[in-house]
Amino acid sequence: MKGRFIFEISPNQVLLLEGPWSLSSSDTEWEIAIMPFKPHTIDSPRFLNARHSRILRREDLLGKSLAFPLDWKTSPRSEFSQSFQQLQTLISKGLVQKGVPWAYQTASWASAHKDWENLLSRAQNLAPSLVLYGAELETESVLGATPEWLFRIEAGGRILHTMALAGTRWPGQERNHVQEKKDAREHELVVNDIQERLKVFGEVTAGQREWFKAGSVEHLRTPIELKAHSDLDAAELLKILHPTPAVGVFPRTPEGQEWLYNLPGHETRADYAAPWVVRNRRDGRVWALVALRQMRLRTDHIFIPAGCGVIADSVDEVEWNEIQQKIQSVKNGWGLQD
Repeated sequence: MKGRFIFEISPNQVLLLEGPWSLSSSDTEWEIAIMPFKPHTIDSPRFLNARHSRILRREDLLGKSLAFPLDWKTSPRSEFSQSFQQLQTLISKGLVQKGVPWAYQTASWASAHKDWENLLSRAQNLAPSLVLYGAELETESVLGATPEWLFRIEAGGRILHTMALAGTRWPGQERNHVQEKKDAREHELVVNDIQERLKVFGEVTAGQREWFKAGSVEHLRTPIELKAHSDLDAAELLKILHPTPAVGVFPRTPEGQEWLYNLPGHETRADYAAPWVVRNRRDGRVWALVALRQMRLRTDHIFIPAGCGVIADSVDEVEWNEIQQKIQSVKNGWGLQD
């Protein structure tokens, strides 16, 4: 495989991984796995071992200046509304309580994937609260700045940090008691599900809920910590936690999973909202982020997806506007012109 990956393991510490790559090598320190979004099942991570690695700062990421307008096209509103109504039917029947439909915007861009490094140089302008990640590959490249960790395992393998991230607001949004209640309920479902899934491993503690600024939007966030009884296994945790209700469905009923799998455009989402995982082979630390706020640079266009959390109280128009705000936050963060 040809390519290189970036992954911000702590604020302004960007891990750059380069080949040659191998599936198994005891003399390499770092390895990475990119998981596809599969709501029915999740395979064990297929780690690639990097022969070369460096720790950089965002300001070390250099490239040429890019400045040209893009003609953005939005995915059909009718597709989103149909998915929204199908989900509300499942909710009304008591089959699920929450789900996450999604939409996207695209713009024509000849050989977009070749401008990965030039766009990457803009990372220093991103909000420091966001986690940078990306991949430069032969036919498709990815850049993202996610607000969400799926989990982080400390050296020693028994302390895990994660978060519930659900509920969104943005400047200028008209909010009322119903919207506040909806966000709180949506967030509570995610918190409870994560705690329930982790408690079999040890002591789980949830921190204070707060509004977290993630670029031009804000999210409700609750930090969660696990003190495990024994060493934690990253592959097992991926199967248990992904997808959380923040990006999937709750509960994970067959009907809900089927709805998620058949969302329009599912075949194009690749790893959007799925885990990216980095592991240090020497000390056992693991980082697993949720691949949100990403843009995919393809051979002839750029593609930006985003989703929204829908429960019984959700309103179609509000959720659609939330998706567009999240997409705009990606454009704003990377300095992409309309």
